[in-house]
Amino acid sequence: MAPDLVTLSWCLGEIRESLAQADRHLGRQLESDAEDSSSLRAARAALHQAHGALRVVAVEGVPLLTQEAENLLDAVESGDVTLNGSVLARLQRAFQALVEYCEELLR
Repeated sequence: MAPDLVTLSWCLGEIRESLAQADRHLGRQLESDAEDSSSLRAARAALHQAHGALRVVAVEGVPLLTQEAENLLDAVESGDVTLNGSVLARLQRAFQALVEYCEELLR
């Protein structure tokens, strides 16, 4: 299925903001007490919002990236993966690449 570029153009600002919120919450989580996972949950909720919007616009492959990022945050929350600067940097690069890819589709 071809991506719905009209809907993507309407949703891109919200997708960008949701990913930025996820990034901010992850940064707070990295700086916070490991026992308090409220910022991690907020980051996952923001990421899930972006994931849902990307599924609606049918940008092939991109929802897979956001789903894997959600899976990673689940692993962090369960303690299977430690959130550290390296993990955060990789997520930030993924979020940026996702936005850039969507912007490129609209050109």
